[in-house]
Amino acid sequence: MIESCERWDEHRRRYALVHLAGHLGDELAVSAAGRADEFAAKLAALVTNAGYQRAHQDATADPAGLQQILRAALASIAASEHAVALSPLVQVALAQESFRREWLRPDSIFALAEQGSLREAERRLAMFQADDHWAQAIRLLIAWLAPADERDRADELRTRVRAELQPDLLLSLLHDQVHAVLGGPVVGPAGLPAPPSLEVSQEIVSRLGGATANESHISGFEPLEASGRPGTTPEYLAELQGPILVATAAHDWVAGGALLDEYIAIHAANPYAEYRNRSLWALLGAVLRHPDSYRARDLARTIATAALGRSAIVFQEGLAIAVDARRGVELRDREQEALGRTEVLAALRWRSDSWGSHQRRLAALAEAYCVALRKPHEAQALLARGTQLPSGFAGFQAPVSLTLAESNALCGGPVAPALDAALTAAHNIQEPPFCARTTARVNAMRHRWWPGPTDFEPIVDRLIADSLTAEFSPIHIVGEVYRHRGAGERLDIPDAMRTADTLPALAEFVYRTTPSAIRRLNQNLPVDRALERDSEVSVPDSRFIPQLAARLAAGILAQTGRSPLARARLIRRLVPFAAENPTALDTILSRLVLAAPDGDFEALAPLAADAAAQMDEPDPSLAREF
Repeated sequence: MIESCERWDEHRRRYALVHLAGHLGDELAVSAAGRADEFAAKLAALVTNAGYQRAHQDATADPAGLQQILRAALASIAASEHAVALSPLVQVALAQESFRREWLRPDSIFALAEQGSLREAERRLAMFQADDHWAQAIRLLIAWLAPADERDRADELRTRVRAELQPDLLLSLLHDQVHAVLGGPVVGPAGLPAPPSLEVSQEIVSRLGGATANESHISGFEPLEASGRPGTTPEYLAELQGPILVATAAHDWVAGGALLDEYIAIHAANPYAEYRNRSLWALLGAVLRHPDSYRARDLARTIATAALGRSAIVFQEGLAIAVDARRGVELRDREQEALGRTEVLAALRWRSDSWGSHQRRLAALAEAYCVALRKPHEAQALLARGTQLPSGFAGFQAPVSLTLAESNALCGGPVAPALDAALTAAHNIQEPPFCARTTARVNAMRHRWWPGPTDFEPIVDRLIADSLTAEFSPIHIVGEVYRHRGAGERLDIPDAMRTADTLPALAEFVYRTTPSAIRRLNQNLPVDRALERDSEVSVPDSRFIPQLAARLAAGILAQTGRSPLARARLIRRLVPFAAENPTALDTILSRLVLAAPDGDFEALAPLAADAAAQMDEPDPSLAREF
């Protein structure tokens, strides 16, 4: 079997392509210490081979199956009791993101729908991290795109989505339009404003794109008075401007349609995914009001494709820093470069650490100095510098501050200021549901994971057994007042969110999830009556797990009473939980490298360098937040 995976191209049959990796994983699971690394290396070489991946897709046309093979391979290598080499694990872990870039293209969902492969389109959608609202909208769009000879299956899909539809006017409008196309009641025309002159629409698009302003506004907020309406409360620009541009396109499809396409493209380019998708959601509502159903459908497809795109903001330099430290490479040049880049922020008042990348870089350097090089004073100086940097966008600052807290704990620095900064940032996130969700994540870290447990092994065991339990969930505080939220140009937290005090109300008005999902985590709480103020409610949120896994890795790394080998083995088991979050994955892998007693660090160097090269930090002018 080992020899066959070296000559995988001889195995063109579907069975070999689909099952060979699984057989290697089974062999790895029972292999003794002497051969575990050999099996791990063979498995990694197979599943990350570009030729193997192409052959698998040629034979199966099933990227979901290939993704599952990659995930299973990562889980097998991470769980091996006897594998010690780091490079197979790192190789397969980093391949998760490479796979997504190569094979997970959002438009493939809609291409499958147009071909009539509705079930396959739904399966492809499940491979993306779409929240419930977007997932339901896209499933309705799949039904809308189905060819005429698949109308019955399309209507069956529409019926299934309707049964679980989130309470939302846009989703209701979309459902009714799809139902009408499939033979249901005809929907009356949705109103649009009177189209302005073409020059007005051109000015809107030019200003959004930065052609007539010093700074781009594509993060989505602006005071109403700056948009030509009275008042100072910020709103999403797309809510105000989207209907105007759709009206322009409906009046003049050639010139107005081109402007609408450009406007959508500018919002789609926003690397701040949470705000990008809220703006795109507003645009989806606007294009559904287009009087031409076919054009509305095609525009909705373009918007949904953009919404499924991954955020461009990732940090992947930590692994390279840790590997260099373990290889004995001098870090002074990296340190001086990192500090030099932060000097630019200090010199320009209007610049901040927009995406938190500078602080993450300093934290990674500090951990390498402290753990690998045994230089805690240098580490603490770097962390102090990171703490002094002007904060960036709150949605990025909150998790960055949590990382700084972990790094300070590792290096003997103060933890409380970073935890306080995380809560302040969470409270100041503009978009209310995003603010609430991030606050709940920070609450869980502060209330449950600091100062933290002393015995991590049973915790990791429980995480592996079931990560979607109350223990590993964010925490909502009933009656949350978001006390650190700035006044003035912050979006108001709606009263329905502030006063929600029952599980169904929290599900509907705060966390946009189903009542059953939130009840499952809170079986000790009443379902049909108000909860006491300051009660803690567990919130379903699978995207919290990678952040939590990074926190656990930091705690394990800090346990100097454990042997390095024991710490490394425990951190290895956490790696699969961060596979969907490149930044958290980089953090865990760097801590694994620092924990390992020894390792194949030279083999890791090109893998780490390639990962760091994939990191493309956007210019701060690409987004703005009050």
